Amino acid sequence: ASRVEVVATYASSVHSVSTSGRRNVPALATRIRDVSLSLSSHLNNDLVAVATDEPDVKLWDPGSNVVGMTLPKAHPGGCSKTAWSKENSFSVITCGFEGRCVVWDAR
Repeated sequence: ASRVEVVATYASSVHSVSTSGRRNVPALATRIRDVSLSLSSHLNNDLVAVATDEPDVKLWDPGSNVVGMTLPKAHPGGCSKTAWSKENSFSVITCGFEGRCVVWDAR
């Protein structure tokens, strides 16, 4: 079985590291604040939520190495934190610098 590990740095570089080697992730933002891996790997729904200084939150699919979904204008001042719900594997929570947290359906 292959294993994928996501490596993110504050300087906005994100890399996918798997048993087949390292590959760069598509440009996601100018500055990455936080990343979180979905908890639904048993459902083949591996997504990485990426919090950045930009208003849109991107959900990256490390298996296909593409942005699988974008949450447009999620937080006008940028997103500070992302997390996946432990109770609903399709729900991602984002928190913005404006002090608001939002639960999104990532289906």
